[in-house]
Amino acid sequence: MEFKGEYRFLSNMYQYPQIRYGKGVYSCVESAFQAAKCASDKERKLFESLNGFQAKARGQTVVMVPNWEKIKVNIMKSLVEQKFDNWKLRQKLREVKGDIYEDNGWKDDFWGRYHGTGANHLGKILMEIRDSIEASVIKI
Repeated sequence: MEFKGEYRFLSNMYQYPQIRYGKGVYSCVESAFQAAKCASDKERKLFESLNGFQAKARGQTVVMVPNWEKIKVNIMKSLVEQKFDNWKLRQKLREVKGDIYEDNGWKDDFWGRYHGTGANHLGKILMEIRDSIEASVIKI
């Protein structure tokens, strides 16, 4: 599975300019996530004008909050949940059957999978949200 084509909406790079973190509003989950790393509010504000790819690159250079490794999964979950507050995206997520994972070529085995292995934290978050949506749907 790749987050392209029909699955593009699963990507953190997917443009959804209503993602909030702190006082900022971001163009996508990735921009907000990279901003969340920043120890400085001034630096965090710069991410509001960046697309996901620009934010990911800039995020490699920031001074991070000291507890980043402990909080990053929960931050990601809260940001992805915001994206799927949108009714149309919720419906699309419900239509994805089976395991959700992204096999990627950039060697990210924390958020996704690389050569078929990895922790797949983003996929787990997406499946948890999908299961929660499904559980909240009234069955007739």
